[in-house]
Amino acid sequence: MRSAVLGLHWQVNVIEPEGFFGGMLAEPVASSGVVGRAARFHQAAREAGAELVLTRFTVPPGEGGLVRNTAFMRAVGDAQAAFRPDAPGSALIAEMSDSDGRVVDNAVPGGSGTRISWAAVAAQKAHGRSDQRGSSRAATAPGRPW
Repeated sequence: MRSAVLGLHWQVNVIEPEGFFGGMLAEPVASSGVVGRAARFHQAAREAGAELVLTRFTVPPGEGGLVRNTAFMRAVGDAQAAFRPDAPGSALIAEMSDSDGRVVDNAVPGGSGTRISWAAVAAQKAHGRSDQRGSSRAATAPGRPW
């Protein structure tokens, strides 16, 4: 059995003060201590043999799969240059950049609708779990390369 941990949005635009959402998210993230806890969890998971898959919310030229269905997503669409894969804000934060995780770019939040979410849901079904929360949970997939 092979396990993976899916880490969502550990990138400058979401976590750091200089990121696109920094004014809204940086202080609560910093005061919560979640970054340090997540880094320790990722390290322990890797030491236990799990693969770490980190998603970055990015917007490629042409908008990729971006859906402007909320004010939040319209703001991202309007500032999409800040979310290009090579933009400084799309970089992983320092605490995650040395984690040896596989990095996957998604133009939709959290990998929803991507190979990652389908693989996680399939893994849950294979192990008798029927909930559809696979894109935001650790998932187990026997012999399945992520």
